[in-house]
Amino acid sequence: MHEIEDPPAPPRRDVRLVTVLALVVVLLLLGVATGAAWWAISPLPVFEVLDGRLASPVAEQETAVAADGWFAACAAIGGVLWALAVRRAIPVARIPVLAWLTVAGLAGSVLAWQVGTALGPDALPDSAEGLADGDRVTGPLQLSAYGVLLTWPLTSVIVLFALTAGLDRDRPVRAVSPPVGSPP
Repeated sequence: MHEIEDPPAPPRRDVRLVTVLALVVVLLLLGVATGAAWWAISPLPVFEVLDGRLASPVAEQETAVAADGWFAACAAIGGVLWALAVRRAIPVARIPVLAWLTVAGLAGSVLAWQVGTALGPDALPDSAEGLADGDRVTGPLQLSAYGVLLTWPLTSVIVLFALTAGLDRDRPVRAVSPPVGSPP
């Protein structure tokens, strides 16, 4: 009778490469989905033609703030999902994993921003030629507070720390012995 041998385990480097490639695909998918969600739920600025030129109503400033807020919300959700994906693929949270999570999270945030702006309408025309007074023109989706790009990586780091603190409680902790000569 022949014994069936298990196939040899793939080298550790191959496993890491496959893991990284899978996480890059997840990051790209999350970035595109986050950008599409931001575009779908954010209000677009509307400009009105007055005296042959495009005028920005006061509500346009509120629209810009709302677009930034919606981006932050979408990026936070992307950050949570990104941290969960990284934690699942790489259960040991070390400094290189944390650094990669942060840099890749920023890349995902920038990708989401670019996808959201690409899905929206083109830039405003330079002039209002051919448009009648009172016509309304929808402007492009823009990000005015670039600091919200940090929402994704910050959320990812916070979630990874929370998961690490919560899931690694069963790990044995090294006992620290008291200094020599101290009372018991």
